[in-house]
Amino acid sequence: MEIQSLPLRNGNSIHVPKLGFGTGTAWYKPDGKGPFDQSLVDILKKAIGAGFSHIDRADAYGTKEELGVAIRECGVPRERLFIVTKVQDNVFNILQAIDNSLKKLQLSDVDMYLIHAPFFAKNDEDLEKAWKDMEQVKA
Repeated sequence: MEIQSLPLRNGNSIHVPKLGFGTGTAWYKPDGKGPFDQSLVDILKKAIGAGFSHIDRADAYGTKEELGVAIRECGVPRERLFIVTKVQDNVFNILQAIDNSLKKLQLSDVDMYLIHAPFFAKNDEDLEKAWKDMEQVKA
């Protein structure tokens, strides 16, 4: 299966696959800390084997470890995958949040890092600080 991609207009010539495979909804863990779900690892490996390279996850889903295992076991080089992750609960410490995500995923980087719920900000200063922290993550 060939999935087309679109250029991300950030000046870095990054192309985002148009179709992604999410690790939320069906595998969502209400407390974010449920037991390890081997069925998610298995379905992720099948999705990657079928041609999905854009994999989406978020802190809120509680599926970091499963995605990390699937990436290691899928047989596809990391550089051929487009991994997206999102911060939510730890938005006031984004640098720690990305570090925690990378450790759980056992990755050195992700391709896109997003604020999952930007309505967290109670004022402009909170949003500006989060944005500055996100810029540090990019660097």
